[in-house]
Amino acid sequence: MNYKILNQYNEDVNHLVAKVMRYVAVLIMCVGLATLLHIFIIDGVIMMYIIMCSLVCLFIPTILFDVLKINKAWAEYFVLGLVVLYIGLLYSMLSYHVVIMFLFPFILASLYNKRKYIIYVSAL
Repeated sequence: MNYKILNQYNEDVNHLVAKVMRYVAVLIMCVGLATLLHIFIIDGVIMMYIIMCSLVCLFIPTILFDVLKINKAWAEYFVLGLVVLYIGLLYSMLSYHVVIMFLFPFILASLYNKRKYIIYVSAL
């Protein structure tokens, strides 16, 4: 088996996960803007907490994978655990608004093509 190709694939997936997390951060910022424009009916203080927590949680993969260039298995587990924690945080604050986001950790885990990551996300 060619481990160099597998390592390159994991590195590419790590960068993709970081990019997807940045896109989700932009999406959350758009939801915050829509809340300020009274398109969504969400309390402004709660939305500001969500935006601040989102920016912290969603830019950690970019820092790990793109800035520090850490491509280890522990970082992948950490990021997937962080995503599950982030979705739980969103659900606790927004309740039914984020039900579709429950699929987000599973989608990210499936990018790695490893069953152990999907089992890990399921267990969390």
